[in-house]
Amino acid sequence: PSSGYRFDRWSGDAIGKDNPTDITMNRNKGVLAHFVKSYTLTANVEPLSGGSVNLNPPGGNYDEGKTVEITAEPANGYRFDHWSGDVGGNTNPVSIRRNENKSVAAHFVRKYTLTVNTNPLSGGNVILSPPRDEYDVNTEVELTAMPAVGYRFDHWSEDASGNGNPTSVTMDGNKTVTAHFVRRYTLTAEVDPDNGGNVALDPFGGTYDEGKVVKLTASAKDGYRFDRWSGDATGNNNLIEITMNSDKTVIAHFIRQYSLIANSNPTDGGNISLEPEGGIYDENTIVNLTANVNENYRFDHWSGDTTAETTSINV
Repeated sequence: PSSGYRFDRWSGDAIGKDNPTDITMNRNKGVLAHFVKSYTLTANVEPLSGGSVNLNPPGGNYDEGKTVEITAEPANGYRFDHWSGDVGGNTNPVSIRRNENKSVAAHFVRKYTLTVNTNPLSGGNVILSPPRDEYDVNTEVELTAMPAVGYRFDHWSEDASGNGNPTSVTMDGNKTVTAHFVRRYTLTAEVDPDNGGNVALDPFGGTYDEGKVVKLTASAKDGYRFDRWSGDATGNNNLIEITMNSDKTVIAHFIRQYSLIANSNPTDGGNISLEPEGGIYDENTIVNLTANVNENYRFDHWSGDTTAETTSINV
């Protein structure tokens, strides 16, 4: 064959494809050697580690007009991206008709996986943008942590760090990112009665991380005194601490107080003893007042908030 051709077959007084072939000269004979135009198809890959190209039918040298199917086969960790040379686009497989020498290149792109975890599992989830199972090399992925109800996002670990939300990672390798969430609980502080006083929380807020110690201070308003706690707190110390390991409700109970002013007239006529002593009493407390007469005086009567005429009375 001349360059660019291949021998195909004999005809006339020789047949078949054997080359060379033999004939026996027992008469005048004529033979015809048939040649077919042949073209080469060169297939390359970029990068070399990205994969391979399969030709169907296999070979690399094809008769004129022959249609060849070309299939790009990505290696593990790569994906086929596009063709260049004498065929373009990203259809895979693609066919090419042999009418000249041709060269094609299959281009592959490195791809990486992004594994996302949450800690704890119930703490929330992570939204990826763009959302994919695998990413082309150097793709920038935005991760947004979405806390579940009762949690807050705290920080990232592994191949992301800090507490920025959202955050981004550049896919220059297989990566793992964990979003850490913290359990949160509510602390509800009530007062009884509503106008009896107030409760201060330290730190201020009402919603706290799990394990946080919160100080509660009950402060009575004028005319009231703090009495006790109920709900998720007990005792009568107006300053307490609570560890937030669940949602909690505490009630600060206040008691209304009144003053009892006891005067004598004239002032040197005698004095008044109170039982119990004090002068300021819880609402509904019964106080016994006794008029003690000085020498040269006698008790006459009470006035003001009582009109009794006995020396000893209850108020």
